Amino acid sequence: MPIVVWNDSYSVSVKQCDDQHKTLFAIMNELFDAMRVGKGKDAVRPAVDKLAGYTATHFRAEEQLLRSTKYADLTAHLALHKKFEEEVGKLKKDTDLNNSANSIAVLEFLKNWLSDHILKVDHQYGPHLNAKGVY
Repeated sequence: MPIVVWNDSYSVSVKQCDDQHKTLFAIMNELFDAMRVGKGKDAVRPAVDKLAGYTATHFRAEEQLLRSTKYADLTAHLALHKKFEEEVGKLKKDTDLNNSANSIAVLEFLKNWLSDHILKVDHQYGPHLNAKGVY
């Protein structure tokens, strides 16, 4: 059973963004599945590496959409992305230095940040992008 299940409440009404958000959820769920079978310690480093890479790809794509449509809150949105990337960078550094990073803490951070960001911040750009013909 996944720790985060995608449902319509997470949708920002832009297929590209929704698909990318689903991938981020899948990364969290992979880590959770490994933890459930006692392999969280081994899975945390690959999960953080995967998350760092995919998050950068997702953020650049999302930011390009927002830039090209002149999204009014772009600066604030970029700042939140930067803060998340810094936090993931710290997690990556911790796992590089210490392979015994706490998988529970990593998972809680990811779950809380991504859910909160999508539901509160990303939801705000959906109507803007839809009004610009981006679905």
